[in-house]
Amino acid sequence: MELSGVLSKVVTIIHLPLAITGAFCTALVPAISSAISVKDYSTVNKRLSFSFFASILIIMPCAAGLIALANPILQLIYPSASSGAQILILSTITMIFVSMNYVVEGRIIWIWKNLCTCNSTWNRSSSKINNEYNFNK
Repeated sequence: MELSGVLSKVVTIIHLPLAITGAFCTALVPAISSAISVKDYSTVNKRLSFSFFASILIIMPCAAGLIALANPILQLIYPSASSGAQILILSTITMIFVSMNYVVEGRIIWIWKNLCTCNSTWNRSSSKINNEYNFNK
């Protein structure tokens, strides 16, 4: 049997738990940003810690189930690609790290949002200086 297309089938299975985790972490960005805007850093810390905990709570049972039942899941969903169980197991292990990356990305998004707010203020003042002294000649 040829293994063409097995990876794309495995990636389709892997993306379901990642989509749930990614949506959860994306939903936390406004809550964290609102806590930062009122300078309630203890709430920010609690929400970030909770996001790691919830992400692990969602992804670990999914990963354990996919590792334990890799072959039966592939035989049920894709009968012609049932020989890709080892690929599914390896991809499931990487799925854990990708879900942690989603949480870290959520942190970076709100940090970047705050930096862009500061940078836009800096850019306005620098453009005022450029216009006043004509540095752009």
